[in-house]
Amino acid sequence: MLAGLTLLAEESLSTNQQIGLSLVCAAFVVFSLVMSFPVPAKFPNFPGSKRGVAIFSVVSFAFFAAMMLAVIYI
Repeated sequence: MLAGLTLLAEESLSTNQQIGLSLVCAAFVVFSLVMSFPVPAKFPNFPGSKRGVAIFSVVSFAFFAAMMLAVIYI
């Protein structure tokens, strides 16, 4: 058990990895906050049509995939 804890302590992220994860996370958080508060307040029927829902879904999934890939590869 102690060997596993030691291994985890030795494998820390480099500064570049921390910056990369932070930037991707910040972009995801900003997108989420903007899409949940100001956009619906300004446009009450957001995302509106089927095209709007499709675009919103694709962009949301792209941010999710970017965050997952950043966790895996950074």
